[in-house]
Amino acid sequence: MREGHGAGAVVNTIGFVNIGASGVSVLNSGYDVFDQWYNENQRPSLLTIVQLSSSVLFFGNAVYNFKTCSTIVEETQSRILQDYQESLRSNRHR
Repeated sequence: MREGHGAGAVVNTIGFVNIGASGVSVLNSGYDVFDQWYNENQRPSLLTIVQLSSSVLFFGNAVYNFKTCSTIVEETQSRILQDYQESLRSNRHR
């Protein structure tokens, strides 16, 4: 196993854990809002609503920005090859 595979596995694991933790936070905050509203028959506090909103935003950000390590490497390689190809074209025109 090459060194890059281990680092890639760590990066992928961190991404999955981030999404999982954000999802658990959304569920927990959602349950708090539901519990206050339904079981305790009171309006959820502003703090509880803010916590739910921030949890949803962090979860959405984690999902939107998630890329596996292999995707990051492929995008970088293709960008580098494209830049190299464009520099060759400009050298031919000179």
